[in-house]
Amino acid sequence: KKILESKKVIREDKPKIFEDNFIDIKKSIERIFPNISILEKPIDDKVAKQKSQKYKLKNISSTITILAYKEDEKFYRFLEKLSTALSVYFYPSKVVSAYLIEKENNWSDFLTNDISLIISSDYTVFELPHLRALYKENPSKGEKSLKDIPLFLLPDIFLYLKEPSLKKSLFNALKQKISNLTNLRFDK
Repeated sequence: KKILESKKVIREDKPKIFEDNFIDIKKSIERIFPNISILEKPIDDKVAKQKSQKYKLKNISSTITILAYKEDEKFYRFLEKLSTALSVYFYPSKVVSAYLIEKENNWSDFLTNDISLIISSDYTVFELPHLRALYKENPSKGEKSLKDIPLFLLPDIFLYLKEPSLKKSLFNALKQKISNLTNLRFDK
């Protein structure tokens, strides 16, 4: 009991929080990086999440993007091998799962100018309502697109596994489609 009585409270009042507006640091950053603007207040959380989502979606796509949706393991491996072949012979390619993009309705953010060609099974496009809304077809030119990005529709992947000789015609058709594209990006 004596020990407790001898202890004194050092400070009754809460200390004032030291507030620094970091002017010197801001000036240094502005001088070194003139193209970077420093915000006075943080951006709204909703806007920040949207920007973050756009950045994340941009990083999962490639010059040639192959959409996967309900493919089983064999079909998915086929798409991965197709992606590898396209990356080796033509341009960077990735297989991207369409499920989460559809679930969160982020197609408008995902389908950017960084993508030059989309390859997808026909059932992927037509079973996903948000994606289907972005589908365009010009029958007179024989062109299909998703939000103005050229689209190559694959028939049922099972056909290529059942009859491997069809892979050659697929590769030739893709080669022709890619050679006709004028909007290819080389930066990925």
